[in-house]
Amino acid sequence: MSLPRILAIMGSGETAPTMVTTHRRLTSLLPSPVKAVVLDTPYGFQENAPELATKAVEYFKTSINVDLLVAGLVRLQDTHIAADPVAIERGLRALADADYIFAGPGSPTYALRQWSGSSVARIMIDKLKNGGIVTFASAAALTLGKATVPVYEVYKVGQDVQALDGLDILASIGINAAVIPHYDNTEGANHDTRFCYLGEARLQMFESLLDEDTYVLGVDEHTGLVIDLDAATASVVGNSNVTIRLRTESFVYPPGSVIPLSLLQSPYSLLTGSVDVSSNHSIAPSLVSSNTAAPQANSLDAVLDESIQQFDQAMQQRDALAAVRAVLALEQAMQDWSIDTLQSDVLVRSRSALRSIEDLRRKAGGSLKDPTPVNGNDSSGTVQIEVNGIQHHLLIEHGLDPKVPDNRIIGAALGQASISPTCVVSNDAALRIKAAHLGLTALEHRPVSGGRSEKPMGWSTFDTSVEVIDTLYKAEGIEKSQISQAEGLYENNFAVLRCGSQSALTRCRDNELRLMQQTAPEAWGLRARNKEQRFALELLLDPQITVVALDGRAGTGKTVLAIAAGLEQVVEQHRYERLAVYRPLVPVGRADVGFLPGGLEEKLDPWMSAIHDAVVALTDDRSSRDARGLIDDLIDRGQLTLESVTFLRGRSLQAQIVVVDEAQNLEPTTLKTILTRIGDGTKVIFTGDTSQIDAPYMGETNNALAVLVQAFAGQSCFGHITLESCERSEVASLAAELL
Repeated sequence: MSLPRILAIMGSGETAPTMVTTHRRLTSLLPSPVKAVVLDTPYGFQENAPELATKAVEYFKTSINVDLLVAGLVRLQDTHIAADPVAIERGLRALADADYIFAGPGSPTYALRQWSGSSVARIMIDKLKNGGIVTFASAAALTLGKATVPVYEVYKVGQDVQALDGLDILASIGINAAVIPHYDNTEGANHDTRFCYLGEARLQMFESLLDEDTYVLGVDEHTGLVIDLDAATASVVGNSNVTIRLRTESFVYPPGSVIPLSLLQSPYSLLTGSVDVSSNHSIAPSLVSSNTAAPQANSLDAVLDESIQQFDQAMQQRDALAAVRAVLALEQAMQDWSIDTLQSDVLVRSRSALRSIEDLRRKAGGSLKDPTPVNGNDSSGTVQIEVNGIQHHLLIEHGLDPKVPDNRIIGAALGQASISPTCVVSNDAALRIKAAHLGLTALEHRPVSGGRSEKPMGWSTFDTSVEVIDTLYKAEGIEKSQISQAEGLYENNFAVLRCGSQSALTRCRDNELRLMQQTAPEAWGLRARNKEQRFALELLLDPQITVVALDGRAGTGKTVLAIAAGLEQVVEQHRYERLAVYRPLVPVGRADVGFLPGGLEEKLDPWMSAIHDAVVALTDDRSSRDARGLIDDLIDRGQLTLESVTFLRGRSLQAQIVVVDEAQNLEPTTLKTILTRIGDGTKVIFTGDTSQIDAPYMGETNNALAVLVQAFAGQSCFGHITLESCERSEVASLAAELL
């Protein structure tokens, strides 16, 4: 039996119900049992790559009744982790033997980097020449043409629009096109995110980089274009359209259209009129100008105001259904907005809170209009939803707009205060100030503490006897119980024992206070200038400590110590393969990283200047030029990377020493995201100043650094030091003390 020669291009929905019929129809053309393989490279960089492959296998087994083999080609080359040549050969052999090859979402840039120079493209071309079905969707579809747009880098990171060399598999069947999946994407709320998040302006820039004979082939979401080479036709399947875009004009083909293959090979005949559109297509395409404006969309603020008006009107009319619709409309707008912006955990946490409230509502019998115990008893607190008690007149009296959401919260609290004592808890300082001005008790939200109210230091000073000091030096350790004040010390805490002129530096390990070595540790030529830095270096250079937290004011040496320890263990000791430095991109005003001029390196440079300064401090001649040269050299050798925390999502960090600087500006949920990226043989260091918070809605106790210290206290793999002494300069020390 000869195999069909088919290329199926899917815009999205490749494992959704919309494409079940297409997959079934295609696989039915093949001999049974179908030899099908999923090419898992596009999402190979993600930590959950195995889970994604498993989902694809389950989808094909359950919905298509086909056993899908995983190629296991997540890594072919160009990473710090060496690829397994045996696994690569096994995966390539599976592709070559397969009758049905499926590849889907992920990163087109990563996929191209892995496939470049390999036999993957040749195998696909061979299938289309000699027999087989190739189905590429989403990110994989982007790689099919002569040129590929790096969507993530352009849309999320803010790199300039560029055209990467694609696999050009389409050229083997005579099609000179760049494929754009997710063509009808309009998730951007008030941003134009059509054309796979590019928008019209950036798509035109991309087109200007293409050869004159190369056009854009757009495939909408939950839509496919099935190119049957034997029948010389291309069929539009799914829910939406396929577009042939010829710079200034676009020809749109609805579902059910059958396009001649010759037209895909010579599409410019549509412009010259040499093709009779009506006679050569089962369904004639519609002509659309490329200057068509993006679908009208309101800003999130506008949707919020409209939803509030609709909700208030519904409550006045006692129309519960209309009130629910207003809430749902706002919730959908919030979801759309989060998709369009940098990924955030705010929406996830909001949904979690809503689910918790919903559970309470069900337990309460359907409504939370009356106080409802949180844990089944009043002592744990109660929850009540107030919709009618907003004190509009008091807000207006004090010059506060009742339409502003924060003011409505204050108004509801004022209404509750007329019944019982009320406290407003918020991380919004402005809200707390306004609430307190109106006579309400206002507090910042603080996480539940572990019994300590003071700021943890990681080290303590204890007075003891001469006998204890002598015993310590002789045995190089004593039981922690011999020092009554030391009972509260956690694992890897430090203690300074003093008796008159005698003293000793100790570290708490296994309920013992162990004497530290007399010789102070050294990292990249850096020696500790005080006891706190000595404690920090002890943790930083200990391979058994895999998580370190350094807190301290400006000038105490946090970043320099971390960078020095990282360079020492990567370059000199070869204990780790790479030093990876990450910083949160806390914007100044609206100068977000994606909207700054220049390439990625130029965009990140302002945030990475502190790292450059740290390297300058570690160079003998204190030359910024030499320091920059050293940084560039280490980057070229793959021993150093400087990136935004944003890039950690989906990563798996192996055999690295990771420094997360300015960690006090991270949310606790981001902390979990970072720590779950850490693989075997990796050490992670968090540095920051919990007294200097630049991110809104966070304070000294609820930022990622503070939460880490609280949550990990006592763990054998964790150590923490708060540095107090400013060593930068006299001026810096005075500023830290007086300002």
